[in-house]
Amino acid sequence: MLGHPRFTLRREDWRAMLDCVMIDPATNPRGWPTVLIRELVDPIERRDPAVDPDGSFVYIDISGVDGQFGAIVETRTLLGAEAPRRARQIVHENDVIISTVRPYLTATALVPQHLDSQICSTGFCVLRAKDSRGFGFLYALSRLQWFTDQLSARARGASYPAVTDRDILDLRIPRREVSRITEVFDAQILDVLALQQKRRTSFGILESISASLLHRAFTGDLTANWREAHMTEVLAEMEQQTKQLERIR
Repeated sequence: MLGHPRFTLRREDWRAMLDCVMIDPATNPRGWPTVLIRELVDPIERRDPAVDPDGSFVYIDISGVDGQFGAIVETRTLLGAEAPRRARQIVHENDVIISTVRPYLTATALVPQHLDSQICSTGFCVLRAKDSRGFGFLYALSRLQWFTDQLSARARGASYPAVTDRDILDLRIPRREVSRITEVFDAQILDVLALQQKRRTSFGILESISASLLHRAFTGDLTANWREAHMTEVLAEMEQQTKQLERIR
């Protein structure tokens, strides 16, 4: 079963639910009504952290988003006096942030709870789902190859291709609103991202253990206790090998 405290789905229901919420935007095979993305989102707030030079905030930059996983993997805690010029946009939990720079890198992410009310770069277009519903759809849309292709086609600049917020907000997409399914889809997206985070954490721990073992192996620390306990046998073996080399010579 796939589920959430409020909703439980059988695996066969997952595909049916996905088909009700998402459809190929390129072909719209079922002829769903189309809307502009701007019709699905609310305005966001901005502030200048430099107004409070001694106050701290968490800053989300484009480099901190992993395009492969579609997640925020790195942030910086800064004082207002250290705020970059681009640190202006306030984000809230479940906002979808989309990098407007080099869209082919697919740097999009869903803002987690612990980054609620923090600040992201103006290099992101921030999508805040109306009434806090449908953020799962917006996030899933941002991960589609079709979405990346649409932004890449609209990008300007050869060495530093970029799009504007308007380019994203004016994209027309097929959309059919089904209230309960939208809520279920939102919950399932959160479940999937939570599982991805656990996987990344596990991989990080394994890499750390592996690096530690390799270091100990190369420095001799890994076998130090064994060598100390078997020093007599080790010395005897080394002496035997030396004699064999002398005979060969």
